[in-house]
Formats: sequence, structure tokens, C-alpha cells
Amino acid sequence: MREGGRNHIRGRAFGIPIRVVSVTREWDPPRRMVLENIKPAHPVRLRLTQTFEPHPHGTLLTYHADIDGFGPAAWIFRWFIARNFRRAKPRVLDLFRREAAGR
Repeated sequence: MREGGRNHIRGRAFGIPIRVVSVTREWDPPRRMVLENIKPAHPVRLRLTQTFEPHPHGTLLTYHADIDGFGPAAWIFRWFIARNFRRAKPRVLDLFRREAAGR
């Protein structure tokens, strides 16, 4: 990971294959990382900020998503991103708990 680096992401949204290219706009280890999609550039732009802060039990990771766009595509994208963060939270917490337990 480095500032200016490109990230190629593939996945599915509602069963439809998608490809996204993002660029690392800020890389300040171990405190902060900012990613922004560059392809596709329309109809929605996503800027994802991740911050890492010391915590008594390890590290506090915070995500913040800025989504710019208009119309139905932007609304669907906002809903989709929020849903994915909600769904991922229990899996991420479980992964960290298992790691902390030494498994």
C-alpha cells in the first residue's frame, strides 16, 4: 500500500459482477488511509477513510464513507455500502476475537 497506488476490486452487487479501481489518496501508517474510486467515475464517487487509534484492548478501526452522486444509482449505492458494513461487522469482530484468543 502506498499513496497513489491503485487497487483493483472485483465483486458482485445483487448478483451482477462489478469491477472498481480505487486510488490510495492518503497513506499515513499507522494512523489513516483514504481510498477513492476512479473507475467507474459515474454515477457515484466513493471516498473511504479508515482511521486507526490506540485502544486499551488493541486498535480501534473506524470507517467513514463519503458518497457523492445523485439519482437512483446513488441511493442504491449508499444503501448497498451501509448494508455491507452492517453485515461485515459480526464477521470482523469474530475474526478479531479468534485472533486475540490465539487461534
